[in-house]
Amino acid sequence: MEAKYTSKIGGSDGNDRLSFLPDQIISHILSFMETKYAVGTAVLSRRLEDLWTRVSNLDLDDAPEWEHAIDEREWQFWRFVDKVLGQHKNLNALSRFRFHVSVRYNHSFEVLGSTSFKRELVFGPPIEEIDINIDGGTESGIPQCLRCIPENFYTLKNLKVAKLSGVVLGAINLSVFLPSVKILQLSHVKMKDFESLGRLISGCPALETLHLETCKLQPF
Repeated sequence: MEAKYTSKIGGSDGNDRLSFLPDQIISHILSFMETKYAVGTAVLSRRLEDLWTRVSNLDLDDAPEWEHAIDEREWQFWRFVDKVLGQHKNLNALSRFRFHVSVRYNHSFEVLGSTSFKRELVFGPPIEEIDINIDGGTESGIPQCLRCIPENFYTLKNLKVAKLSGVVLGAINLSVFLPSVKILQLSHVKMKDFESLGRLISGCPALETLHLETCKLQPF
C-alpha cells in the first residue's frame, strides 16, 4: 500500500506531479527557498516562468556563491536585486523581507547606476519580518533609497521581527505603533536624534528582546 502511494506522488511513473498543483501552492512552496533558487526554477518550464514573482518571502543575500571576483559579484548581485524588485508582482503582500549585502568598494553606486535601480524599501502591511544588513556602513556606495528606512515602517501592525544593521533612521515625527514587534535589533544604525529612538522603542508595547549596538547620531 505504501509503495503504491509513494509512486503516485513521487512521479516514479514518469508523470510530472508538480504540474497538477495550483499556482498559489507552487508559489507558496517557492517562498521557502532562497530567492535566487526560486528565480532559477523559471527555466524548468513555461508554467514556472513567473511563479517566483508571487512568492511571499524575499531573501536577497550577496553570498560568496555569486562569483569569486568581488567586482563581478557586485554586478551580478545588484542586477539580480533590480530584476527581483522590478518583476515581483506584489511586493506589498510580502510576509518576510531579508536583504544582506556586503559593500567593499565605493563603486557600488556606479554599479547601481548602470541598471534601472530606483527601488525604495517600502513595506506592505502584511509583512511580519524585516531583516536588513548593509555591511560596510552607510558611508558606502549604497544609495539613500535603499539605506533609509521608509516612514511606513513605523506603523506596520503585523511586524513581529525587525533586524536593522547599517541603515539610516530619519527623524521620527509621526506616531510609532508597532503592536506586534517582539524582537528589535539595531546595529550600526545612524539616526537623526535619540528622541526618535525613544519613540521607536516606546511604540513597541509587545517588545520582548531589544538589542542596540553602535547606534549613533548623524546630521542630515
